[in-house]
Amino acid sequence: MIVRFSNFRLDVEKAFALLALLFYSELLAFQSVFSLSEGEGATLFAEAANSPLTPLLRLTQHGVFIVTIVLLALRWRQTLRTSARGSFIWGLLLLTLLSFLWSDTPAATERGSISLLETTLFGLYFAARFTLKEQLQILSICGSIFVVVSLLFSAAMPGAAIEAGVHPGAWRGPLIQKNLFARALVLFGTVTYIHQPEGCVGKTIRGLTLLLCVLLIVLSTSKTALVILILMLGLVESQKFLYRLFLTLPMLFVPIVCVALLAVMVAVVATVNNAEAIVDLTGRDLTLSGRTEIWGALITKIEERPLLGYGYLGFWRGIYGESAYIGKVFGSTYLPPHSHNGFFELTLAFGLLGLGVFALSFLINARFALLLPVIMPSTVALWPLTYLFFLALYNQTESTLVAHNSIFWTLYVALTFSKAIALEPVDETPIDKTVADEMAERSLTKTKLPATPLVY
Repeated sequence: MIVRFSNFRLDVEKAFALLALLFYSELLAFQSVFSLSEGEGATLFAEAANSPLTPLLRLTQHGVFIVTIVLLALRWRQTLRTSARGSFIWGLLLLTLLSFLWSDTPAATERGSISLLETTLFGLYFAARFTLKEQLQILSICGSIFVVVSLLFSAAMPGAAIEAGVHPGAWRGPLIQKNLFARALVLFGTVTYIHQPEGCVGKTIRGLTLLLCVLLIVLSTSKTALVILILMLGLVESQKFLYRLFLTLPMLFVPIVCVALLAVMVAVVATVNNAEAIVDLTGRDLTLSGRTEIWGALITKIEERPLLGYGYLGFWRGIYGESAYIGKVFGSTYLPPHSHNGFFELTLAFGLLGLGVFALSFLINARFALLLPVIMPSTVALWPLTYLFFLALYNQTESTLVAHNSIFWTLYVALTFSKAIALEPVDETPIDKTVADEMAERSLTKTKLPATPLVY
């Protein structure tokens, strides 16, 4: 009876984590049903916020939080040990919670900060409860559900799923905008590529999910997403090659890496010298569709509050907030909903102090990501560096960093706290025989023994 109960509890927790990730992916909001396409109205995001599903989504958000708190409390020792590895995350969160003190919109900042706390705690739970291998398994299932539902939704409701406005014919699926839809597809496509399921059924689902991700990215007409997906898959294969080389022929590792870095430098110089021609191929200009002009104006606003910024959600308030300056500078009635750059967004919200705290967190995670495949030679170990690379790329033109109810922030938090799970033995006191066996197995996967062999 104890064995059955423990297995049942584990399955229920995986189902809960899957539901939460689907919520954070924004799939369950079906925003495209309740919003116009970009260019058809100036209240694109406001309409989505006023969706009739909003009360249900808020109930889901708070429900996930309550269940998360209960599950963290039940494993309080493991929670404390895991949370100790995320000092910079807690520092940034504290800065967020206090930012209502200097925000021009303290009520909105306070509500958003509480939501960010809820999202962060789920990321902590996801890291404390599941190994990296289990995290990827749940994420891959989430990705399969996301692409299948998106495809069926788009076929059933093309009027909502296919944009008109400034992007006629571009698929946005159930999300509010085609680039946001493509960004989620890149994430799930990358996760699916790294995850190595067992059995014919699992491998078939993996192949179909990858195929659908590529198909939907093409239909979204997002060239940026397609390029980033190719880079992500190339990074995964490059990591496999380099770590295999390091483990088998360490004497050749340094010379080959030096040659590779030299090749990258040459490629960067060539790209800079031919930037205009390369950008023309993507159908854009050197201003990145006006983004660089927005960034120039934002630098002026950052200089006004350089240390602490404008508070979480305190800057972009339309014509009534500090963001009205953007419209005045360019003489335009259109105001973007965000800066289209995650690092600018971070600096606007928390100033240079917040940017510095996040940078330190990112560098520590990067060090962990580089060392993990050496300690744990497994395809799972390729995920941390790949995800950090994903964030660094996407946040050049989109805002994908600190945000509540966001799968991207959830996964960053989980990656940060997963260092305690991946590199340290489990010392939790066993509750029963099944949990003891489970913890023993988890301890083995957190040592130098391979969990999932690399596929070369």
